[in-house]
Amino acid sequence: MKQNPFTWHQPLLAGASLAMLLGAGSASAEDCPTPTLEICQKEGYLQSTCGTQYSKLCNELIDKSFQSAWESLKTERLSLLPEELGGEAAVTHVVPHDVSALSLEGGEGGYAGVVLKNQLLYRKNFDKLDESDKIQLEALKSWDSNKEEVRSCQEYVHEKYYDYSLFENRVGAFGPDYRAVFTAAYDKEGIAGRELKSRSGEVLAPIFPGKYLEKNLYFRFEVGPYPDGTDAFKFDPKLVEQVPAKGREFYKSSFGWHSEMSKTLANYLDDELDELYAKQAAFADLVSRRQRTWDFYQAQLKRTDPKEQDALRKQVAAELYNIDKSLSAGLVEAQKLGCLGLNGSNRCDWSPSRFKAQLDTEMLTRREQDYQSCLELTGNDFSDSSFIRNADKLEIGLKGDYSVSTLRVSEYLSAYLEWLRKNGIPRVPVTREIRKSWSRSDHQSIGGSYFGASYDYSAGLDYTATTTSATADQSCGGSANLYARLTANARVFGAGFEVIHGRAEANAQGQQFHYLALLRVLGADVYRRENTIPLRFSISAAPSVSKEFFRVGTYFVIVAIPVSVQGGVSGSVGLTAGLDGGFQSACAFNLHGNVKPWASLDAFAQAAVDVWVVSAGVRGRVTLLRVELPLDAEIAFYLDTATAKLMMRLAASLGLNLRTLDGRIVLFLDGFWGNIAEFELASFTGPQFNTTFFNESYVVPVASLN
Repeated sequence: MKQNPFTWHQPLLAGASLAMLLGAGSASAEDCPTPTLEICQKEGYLQSTCGTQYSKLCNELIDKSFQSAWESLKTERLSLLPEELGGEAAVTHVVPHDVSALSLEGGEGGYAGVVLKNQLLYRKNFDKLDESDKIQLEALKSWDSNKEEVRSCQEYVHEKYYDYSLFENRVGAFGPDYRAVFTAAYDKEGIAGRELKSRSGEVLAPIFPGKYLEKNLYFRFEVGPYPDGTDAFKFDPKLVEQVPAKGREFYKSSFGWHSEMSKTLANYLDDELDELYAKQAAFADLVSRRQRTWDFYQAQLKRTDPKEQDALRKQVAAELYNIDKSLSAGLVEAQKLGCLGLNGSNRCDWSPSRFKAQLDTEMLTRREQDYQSCLELTGNDFSDSSFIRNADKLEIGLKGDYSVSTLRVSEYLSAYLEWLRKNGIPRVPVTREIRKSWSRSDHQSIGGSYFGASYDYSAGLDYTATTTSATADQSCGGSANLYARLTANARVFGAGFEVIHGRAEANAQGQQFHYLALLRVLGADVYRRENTIPLRFSISAAPSVSKEFFRVGTYFVIVAIPVSVQGGVSGSVGLTAGLDGGFQSACAFNLHGNVKPWASLDAFAQAAVDVWVVSAGVRGRVTLLRVELPLDAEIAFYLDTATAKLMMRLAASLGLNLRTLDGRIVLFLDGFWGNIAEFELASFTGPQFNTTFFNESYVVPVASLN
């Protein structure tokens, strides 16, 4: 009889039975009944007195059941085994992955969230959908029935890039199998050999516009600066020589180049190529993190109180040193892998994962820009009474309904944006009222049976301006407020933890400032600075934590084998917070913030078995979350000496850099007779994107704001 390949361990509830089975204390042979397969598979039995006594029998029962279960698995795969199983290529039998357990909620603050929801429908083959899936399915149906008409920003972007959107949705069925994505791209219905169009028929720009790529991502490295008076990390000059600047523009990206590289590397396993790329991507993340740390330091040094500049230098130098130490270790590993030097192995230079990453870099960037523009200028309001469907109401020269096609929506957005810029007064695009706040917020929860992540964020600024006279100090009532908050949670084998809560905020009112900079990790404050202070203040801080945050264990039976698995989360989290401000009078003050809470979290797993007929190993890691929320904003009220008018100067930008669950963690079970089974503990595909929510700049008389 064929065995169910996957069953959860069901704990025994009766204390007497449990004690008898485990042989508690000094059990004799008479105390230990002959075990069945189910008893041998119970958690803890094989380590017990009875389990030791019946070890041979249990191994025989488990081995026989494993052989039967293994034979029942029909899908085969050529896989790269983990090092503990030899690290060689082998044909495995694949335990089916239960995609119905995958779930996704929220995340539509960026268009990537819309993409993931669409792809998840195809990955589930439109079967066993949860409520979030059903809502997205209804949205897709409505977009299709609308023909060219547009009723949301999600539909606008989907149909502006229609041919690509249809392809992208379809390949969602492949999950993180990027070789399948690559193959589909070159099929007749793919994207490599044909002209792509919008639903309105406009020809889309080429996906790969001829940009040059690094030889591989290690070539993004260059030795970076340090604050004056601090000790820099010393890199091995021989390593640095192997990543020359010439390697930063080495290949010209095109579908032809990707195809040629795939053919050239055909003798390498995709698992090997993708693993090499994953190492490079982690290295590139460190390079970017170092650059952002340095940029923060440069921006803040000139704004920081001289009394605090020395502390800022030391703190930033320590952060840079730790990053450089990790970068050095990455270069050493890259050298051993043969990835350095202009003549280094080209197996490091391409993989199906790099192809997929390049698609996302090109196509998500364009669509995010269109999506954010649509959200900003329409508020996602396409109702019967909306401006976009009644453009005459705007009184800016537009007439009629612009929602009839993606082309008309684009014309509307372009014309309205141009009018708002020329008008010069900050206005809420949806109502045309004077604008006194800018903000964005979102949340997302994504995961499967064993691993998951969630985040929520909010950030923005606002002001009040109630005085129009520079001389009426007694009636001044202006205020300003800015904030950025991020919370990220991780879930492993049912255990969930708030890994980070980072926030920075400041308020100016009544010639006083209140500020708060907080980094909380696993529920404990690792940095907190808060105060209410009159007239003037300045703080600069960049606390961070890098470590293994937690690990938890679980136990289950897979293809008849009882397996103990530990899973955990490691990475780095932090907050950069530069806040300052000053009152010159009751009417004149400025408030500035350059802040960014961030998190970089990965999931890992390890496995062990207590039977000698099977060995176990785990390969792969999963990116749980890469998220940054950078806000740079300044609001200033001041007297224009030339006109004697009270003025407001506002400059603000807010962005989001995000990558959610991406990658695979695979458990391998190697039988005594060389029959190997593999089971995906985690299998996700998460695009990476950077987007700008808003980037505003105004200098206007305060009188025009009332």
